[in-house]
Amino acid sequence: MADYKQVSDPRGHANEYIITTPEYFYTQIAALSATFDAVVSAHNIEHCNAPDETLAAMLSVIKPGGRIFLAFPSEASVNFPHRKGTLNFYDDPTHIYLPKFDSMCEAVTSRGYRIDVAKKRYRPLVRAIRGLVKEPRCRLQGTVEGEIWSLYGFETIIWATRIAV
Repeated sequence: MADYKQVSDPRGHANEYIITTPEYFYTQIAALSATFDAVVSAHNIEHCNAPDETLAAMLSVIKPGGRIFLAFPSEASVNFPHRKGTLNFYDDPTHIYLPKFDSMCEAVTSRGYRIDVAKKRYRPLVRAIRGLVKEPRCRLQGTVEGEIWSLYGFETIIWATRIAV
């Protein structure tokens, strides 16, 4: 396993840095104590062999009052055009699980979290407008740039806070 498209060494931004295999991913997380202020899981869960266990493990290691950010492909992405760079969920052969919005929200709240923001198809306006400008060129090239994701609403996001007990 290795880092994917990192522009700088992640070790410079982490107190502890662990790389593991998909088979042991959730067990590595679950072995950590509940001491994290935040967990960021951006386009990770759809690649996991055990997504439910991985989400449960991530939620279990956050302190009361701590936050989690989840980003994953929208369920609607299975109907988007196919392009290099992944616009359709199935464009990426390493995608093995399509998270369901309602199920993910239920899993988060059932483990003692309050959902602060949840967008089934996240479309930030300025980025979507930029995507609209780039779309003709990208369509002709059969490619994707970040703003194209925003135009289509490729990404689902959930921000949640662990309720203090």
